Amino acid sequence: MAYRVPVSKVASALLGSCTVQSELGDYDVAEHGTGIDYLREIEFAPDQTDELLMKIAEMHQTQLVSV
Repeated sequence: MAYRVPVSKVASALLGSCTVQSELGDYDVAEHGTGIDYLREIEFAPDQTDELLMKIAEMHQTQLVSV
């Protein structure tokens, strides 16, 4: 049985950026580019949009850094 938990757009973006950080590490423009293409192969939500991917990329690029 599958359950779905409703999540806001902001929470989806934050969870997505944490997923990217854990899978791909710190953002590196040489490796990841400047757009959202590096995120397209990861499924964050059943109905993800470019708007969600842009927010995830923004958070990954500016707010998450390994310590």
